[in-house]
Amino acid sequence: MQTRVGTELDAPGDPRARVALAIGAVLAAVLWMLNEPLELAAAWLAFGAWTVWRARASATPRLPLLALVGGASGGVVLLAPHLPQWALAGCLVIGAGVAPAHLWLESLRRSLARDEFALVLVAQPFAALLHGFVHAYPDALEPQTLAVLQRVFVASALIHAGLALVRREPERVLGAVIQSQSALVIAGAAAGETGWEAARMLLASTMGSGLVLTSIASELRRRFGALDAASHHALAEAAPKLHRLFVVCGWTFVGLPGGLAFFAEDLLFHALVDQSVGATVGFIVAAGFNAIAFYRLYLALFTGPAVHPPHPTSATASWKIAGLTLAVLALLVLGLLPSLLVSHGG
Repeated sequence: MQTRVGTELDAPGDPRARVALAIGAVLAAVLWMLNEPLELAAAWLAFGAWTVWRARASATPRLPLLALVGGASGGVVLLAPHLPQWALAGCLVIGAGVAPAHLWLESLRRSLARDEFALVLVAQPFAALLHGFVHAYPDALEPQTLAVLQRVFVASALIHAGLALVRREPERVLGAVIQSQSALVIAGAAAGETGWEAARMLLASTMGSGLVLTSIASELRRRFGALDAASHHALAEAAPKLHRLFVVCGWTFVGLPGGLAFFAEDLLFHALVDQSVGATVGFIVAAGFNAIAFYRLYLALFTGPAVHPPHPTSATASWKIAGLTLAVLALLVLGLLPSLLVSHGG
């Protein structure tokens, strides 16, 4: 099923869309800033309320019932940390959108405007949920429960990586890769202190690269119309700046040496190999599938003979190119100096 295209709230320059997106971004930022359980629960539910509001305000209003279940599950663990271990684990799995509980994210995808759903993916509220829960209640989860959750998160990363290989819409391919990387972030968070260091680095890479890549995909769709990842569009010459940014950001995102994800995945590998051979193998396969999915998407968007010569509606604004370039440079600097993230984590 294709994501809906072009509601009035998606229109470039629509002040309502910009204000709504800004509100969502602020709520997501607040979610990451809070540590107290009640405040964190309030921020989590507020972000969930924002998604419901945007779903109801769309051109095809609908109530994302599955998303309500996911939001409620996240609220439960923050407000009732003394539940049985199986209940805590189940609520965390559902709240974090781990496959097959990722169906509530699919519900949001069908309900929100493209940019709004991209914000949900990039802001990583699911990782914020687990991060906040573990810091607020460090002894709530027993070691055996953490070990089970770790395997579940790696399995979810593998499932999303597989979905990235079969999806046709570029933004959905990127969404699956981002969700796969997000699951690896959460798996790292359950793997001890080394895992937390890997999670922080991979989280920064996922959020930064996710922002750049989804922005480029959205800009290509705006300029050249709907694109299909199963075809070749040869946009390298038509959009050379976006092409270069996509290549650099994408390859560092999926673990090319020199990028932040490379160091994060190396740390995560060593954290997992000490705890579970199966999780380690799953992590390696998921990372490989993500790289293949990105490479296939790159080939589809920027290489090959174009079936129809591209006719862009307008050039990409210079401020957008500058912003994306700064984001990519920041990721490269962090890749060269990963200790900036490790030394300040906690």
